Amino acid sequence: IRITSASDMKIYDGEALVNNSYTLSGRLAAGHRLEVTITGSVILGKKKNTIADYKIYDALGNDVTSNYNVTPIEGTLEVTT
Repeated sequence: IRITSASDMKIYDGEALVNNSYTLSGRLAAGHRLEVTITGSVILGKKKNTIADYKIYDALGNDVTSNYNVTPIEGTLEVTT
């Protein structure tokens, strides 16, 4: 499966650009759920929208991440003037 963090851009306004959205390509087994932590942030310029962590849990709350082949793909955050 692939986890792709969102790409986003805006014009500089003094506030950090943050986008915690992501997309999942592929399927999880029935009853499994994905939790993703995205920590990308930029005030001016261009940075990766960092995928800091991800875990996949089964219906009982057990960590089953190791049962999956996961490819994280980081989007880009950009603030221009």
